[in-house]
Amino acid sequence: MKPWVEAVFLGGAPFRNAMVVTVGKSWASMHDGRLPHGDPDARTIATPVAGVGPIYFNEDVFPDPTQLLTSLDGGVAWLNLPDNTYHVTAQRKV
Repeated sequence: MKPWVEAVFLGGAPFRNAMVVTVGKSWASMHDGRLPHGDPDARTIATPVAGVGPIYFNEDVFPDPTQLLTSLDGGVAWLNLPDNTYHVTAQRKV
């Protein structure tokens, strides 16, 4: 996976780190057996803006460069972020 991510998302640059989050439904937690946990069709914003992303995961839990919003998986990643504290929000039209 690492060589693919470096080629597709980083233009061949080395992968250093990632911040990965799940945009989930209000009831979702890793301790809840109901699936899927992800909340589809949300747009995410990380502040401060840095690195590469957001990169949304498709329903097969794979980072997908064609995915413009969250899928049922809810996964989102940012790559090669500088050390910092980030605030992540998600917005979805109801």
